[in-house]
Amino acid sequence: MALPHYTSKISQHQDLEALSTYGFRGEALAAICAVAKLSVTTKTAEDPVASTYTMDSNGDVVDVKPSHLSQGTLVVMTSLFWNIPVRKQYYQTPKRKKDELIKVEELLLSYGLIHPELHLSLHHDHSLIWQKNRATDFTANIRQTLGHEICSNMEFISEDEVVNNSSYFIVFFLFFYCLDMSHHRFKWC
Repeated sequence: MALPHYTSKISQHQDLEALSTYGFRGEALAAICAVAKLSVTTKTAEDPVASTYTMDSNGDVVDVKPSHLSQGTLVVMTSLFWNIPVRKQYYQTPKRKKDELIKVEELLLSYGLIHPELHLSLHHDHSLIWQKNRATDFTANIRQTLGHEICSNMEFISEDEVVNNSSYFIVFFLFFYCLDMSHHRFKWC
């Protein structure tokens, strides 16, 4: 499951243009296994029960257990750099940890904005930092992703209003350029 090139569907350059998902590729899972402890819990519509696969540092499955997960996939990475003392030491300072955590949060927020169908959560040191549930429409997705505080300062408009008055569209994008994502908070610029 996490061996190098195991699930790669890319054999030529044109294959990159045909990708339709953002799922983990075999090479990515193998790279994660090399630096962290990894487990993947997954269940398809056809599976009677979910399974949790635990991988070793080489990407080999070392344990399989049944799980209560509903349909979908959960990728859990723990003990980052447990086997690479130099890299682990680099992230021991609070500032470096915070900087890296902000980068991960920004990436998840971006995915959350463009993928309403996803449930995303970010946990750090056993604490929930951010979470977005699946959303059924654009407005609900924005609220799930950005939160009540930001959305209370936003005015949602219909697609027809955007076509008739493109200045709203420009203001919307200026708003996103002004967001300051540092310190896990959105701020007006």
